[in-house]
Amino acid sequence: MTPPLCRAVALPDKGFTLVELLVAMLLGIVLSVGMVTAYLGTKQSAVYQDQLARMQENGRLAVWLLSREVVMAGFFAGLTAPHTVTPAAEIADCGLTKWVLNTALPLDHVDNHKRGITPVATSAGALSCLHGDQIKDGTDILLVQRTAAEPSFSLGSPAQRLGVSRVKSWYLRVQGGAPAGWEWHAPAGLGVAAASSPEADYWKGLSRIFYVRTFSNPHDKQADMPTLCVKTIAGNTMESRCLVEGIEDLQFDFGIDSNGDGVPDRYLDAPSQSQIRNAVTVRIHLLVRSIATISGWVDEKTYLLGRKHLAGRRDQYMRRVLSTTVLLHNRLRPASRQGLRL
Repeated sequence: MTPPLCRAVALPDKGFTLVELLVAMLLGIVLSVGMVTAYLGTKQSAVYQDQLARMQENGRLAVWLLSREVVMAGFFAGLTAPHTVTPAAEIADCGLTKWVLNTALPLDHVDNHKRGITPVATSAGALSCLHGDQIKDGTDILLVQRTAAEPSFSLGSPAQRLGVSRVKSWYLRVQGGAPAGWEWHAPAGLGVAAASSPEADYWKGLSRIFYVRTFSNPHDKQADMPTLCVKTIAGNTMESRCLVEGIEDLQFDFGIDSNGDGVPDRYLDAPSQSQIRNAVTVRIHLLVRSIATISGWVDEKTYLLGRKHLAGRRDQYMRRVLSTTVLLHNRLRPASRQGLRL
């Protein structure tokens, strides 16, 4: 018997239709966009948190540095009448008034410096050691004089932190029964000086000017990096040292005690020479800026630094205001009580 002929059977296609392919591509694109968006969001959040942490750390450091200087302003080896010490005339000074190592001017101030001109302090006058065109416009400048909190050499014994450097510095020599005075010694030579006066104490003199510079790197003065810097006595000259980056504005208010009860009766942002001698507290205001820009961030906030109002810059930098009030432990008026060591 002849077998029947086999019939061809049509098998179904194994590939994708055009519609299925388009749907698969669309789903792939959606998933890819979602992954990229999540990655960019995580990255931006990490950048934000990093800049916020750095900004807060820089602000706290700047507040601590300035607060310590203000607290110590006017401390000269615990003398009850430091204004009677004769200034060291030989030092390369910062102005015509011989401000450096002049114990009669322990705290001074420049209110809202105008960039491009030489800063002029309330008591010390023109500060020729500062470059006015490098100081951020509209910021305050603080001048502080004091000695170190501890003597470098006391009753014939050196301090533990006394180095062996041969670079000379100014020291306030204090000995009972003799007038205090400035002497020029190297740390390595203090022992020789102390041997001739074993009952004397030698306190290192510190004169510092705090200001906001428009740049941090001296080799790139065009870079926009506001920085808290200090002009400090080093040897027989004044040299600049930068402390904290991202400090965009600096303002001070002085609490003035008008009746001598030790309590501020009013706060002034531009006190006169006689008023600043009656200051008992100082309010410190800092505007801290992030080091780098933050993508998608627009600064539209308004900031208040004491009596100074600042509108938002509408840029991509994040900012915060930090403020604190510091008590002046060492009275600045000539009839002062004994200074407090810290």
